[in-house]
Amino acid sequence: GKVEVLASDVKIISRTGKLPFSMNEGGKDGEAKEETRLRYRYLDLRRNPMQRALQMRHRAAMSVRNYLDSQDFLEIETPVLCRATPE
Repeated sequence: GKVEVLASDVKIISRTGKLPFSMNEGGKDGEAKEETRLRYRYLDLRRNPMQRALQMRHRAAMSVRNYLDSQDFLEIETPVLCRATPE
């Protein structure tokens, strides 16, 4: 991955345990189970395959939005109106 933070000095104040799955592609732990990946979604989203999928989804959505905008469509969001459930 890329460097996210540059530090001039580092002091370790606490150690962490082993990650629940490998963050590298082709990690020696093999592919993590989906249940584990969903439980630790904040870690899973940092893996390269997930980053690529998110970027592709973003580009596809932007392409559709840009095309529809060029055709004078409006994107309108409205709240979901529903009856309150009795409690």
